Amino acid sequence: MKRYVVSAVLLFSIAWLSNADVKKEYLCGIAIGFQPYQYVNEKGEPAGIDYDVTKAVFDNAGLKVTFIQEPWDNVLLHLMHNVGKVSMVCGAEMSDERKKYLDFTDSYYSRNIVIFTLKDSAVEKISDLYGQIITGDRHSFIERFLGDSKNKIRIMTTVSKEDSFIKLKDKKVVAVVAPLEVGNFIAKKMGLEVRVLSEKDPGSHVAFAVAKGDKELLDILNNSLSKLIKDGTVIKIMNKYK
Repeated sequence: MKRYVVSAVLLFSIAWLSNADVKKEYLCGIAIGFQPYQYVNEKGEPAGIDYDVTKAVFDNAGLKVTFIQEPWDNVLLHLMHNVGKVSMVCGAEMSDERKKYLDFTDSYYSRNIVIFTLKDSAVEKISDLYGQIITGDRHSFIERFLGDSKNKIRIMTTVSKEDSFIKLKDKKVVAVVAPLEVGNFIAKKMGLEVRVLSEKDPGSHVAFAVAKGDKELLDILNNSLSKLIKDGTVIKIMNKYK
């Protein structure tokens, strides 16, 4: 009888450990063409500020994370519609619209979203964009700032911000909505002279996004993130990319 009891306990322990191991590995969605925050490096691997912060957060928590890298809209929609491909997304801007579908950790930095146009462009003000084609930034400050005006502008979706600036260079669009640092980084890399049409964004908070109601993962991320913010790790990562 004792043998059966021991066996039962052993099987239960193995099963419990197996489940624990499964929970220790998470799938994180990360975008492409979003330098210096999220992009593919020369080795074909995920890289950037958000990648480094995510790795540091999971290393600190003693957990495993695997990255799923696709165009931004894809990884965000996978999470928003809970299709099971990712369990979280790094570097997501917080907005009231997104909070309807997702839960967010504490913010670990902020980004300024602006409108870029070519330096020699005739576009001087928002109304000059009416009837024109621009590339957008889904759920961003600029989208809210434009309000009803966005219905007068043709907003194109692209696979990456790099693709957006290629279209701007080729004059297939007249403007690009993008984070200030991302736009400046890509424009410099392409040797493209640009200027900023709008600088009114007070800063959009950036955080990890998880599926609505996933309190377990949210607590893991917040607890680890809090330590890395306090000990200066997050700032060191950001300074590395300046």
